[in-house]
Amino acid sequence: MLGSPENPGVLPCAVRDIFGMISSRGVSEEFSVWVSYMEIYNENINDLLSPSSTNLKIVDDSKWGTIV
Repeated sequence: MLGSPENPGVLPCAVRDIFGMISSRGVSEEFSVWVSYMEIYNENINDLLSPSSTNLKIVDDSKWGTIV
């Protein structure tokens, strides 16, 4: 997921690409970026940015699709 400086993993590459696309669009637009960082381990989903949010559930929402 994280990788090394020579071979960055999924997270650093995703963040680089997202902010690269935003900066290439120009300064006339405004963007908001939200981040979720979740761990799935032993069939439990935990929000790593909010340690009090443990054992989260997956829900199928008619408007948004599958959400946690």
